[in-house]
Amino acid sequence: MNFIESLAIYTSSQKAVAAGFIAVGLVFIVLAGTLMLQSLSAQLWQGFKIGALACGLLILAGGIGYLKFCDKTQANLLTLYEQDQAALIHVEKQRTQKVVREYAIYQAVFAVIIVLSLLAILMGRDFLMGLAFSIALLFLCVMLIEAHSRGSIIKHNEYMQSLSSDV
Repeated sequence: MNFIESLAIYTSSQKAVAAGFIAVGLVFIVLAGTLMLQSLSAQLWQGFKIGALACGLLILAGGIGYLKFCDKTQANLLTLYEQDQAALIHVEKQRTQKVVREYAIYQAVFAVIIVLSLLAILMGRDFLMGLAFSIALLFLCVMLIEAHSRGSIIKHNEYMQSLSSDV
């Protein structure tokens, strides 16, 4: 495998994460829209509708932004590859090590948000329960999407490590 192939695999995996975020955002927005058409006036449903809409819009915007970021990063790395391969290997090695290192931090933060949301559900206020449920559901989806991409991140990092040991 060469750098271009490794970068293509890594980038396609990250674009899949972005697509997953966009899909989750659309599902949340459709869910919120469907619930708004229903005549459910309970505070629990009101909280869930607002939470689903807000979470859907935020994750949709995040997914679109991340998709653009992936394209920009790939283009920048390819340009650097053409200019100075040794510098690219150094930069990409540091970047991928940071991504691998911070993965566990992000997953822990997402887990804490889920636990806090579940604690809010236990508090028993209906509107807050609806909001908290939609937040917990969103971050559970985000954790699953990120876990799916972890393999390509690690493979790309290992490849960058092997390149840097050769230089």
